[in-house]
Amino acid sequence: MQKYLFIAICAVMFSACSNSNQNQLPANVLTQQQMEAILYDMHLAEGLLILEPKGGDTTARMALGIYEQIYKKHNTNQEAFKLSYQYYTNNPLVLDSVYNKIIERLSVQESILRK
Repeated sequence: MQKYLFIAICAVMFSACSNSNQNQLPANVLTQQQMEAILYDMHLAEGLLILEPKGGDTTARMALGIYEQIYKKHNTNQEAFKLSYQYYTNNPLVLDSVYNKIIERLSVQESILRK
């Protein structure tokens, strides 16, 4: 009897650890490519805001306006972005993959600008 119980427990644990659904995004989450594009634009915008120091409140308002333009450019909104960002932060390996691509893009831009 203990043998069957042990096998049953192992089967449950194995199925719980399975990652067959890990590669599937929920329907309301932006794709990795969309997140990459949005985050890339946001980091560029933040770099520009750092170069133009205006003061806390003014910079924050400017950032919100720029973010709204970025959402519009990528046919999304703040709510969809926040929901998606929450998903990606809960899946750090996927977020790491997105940021690796962003770093590659930023490195290419940097090398072009340094020429």
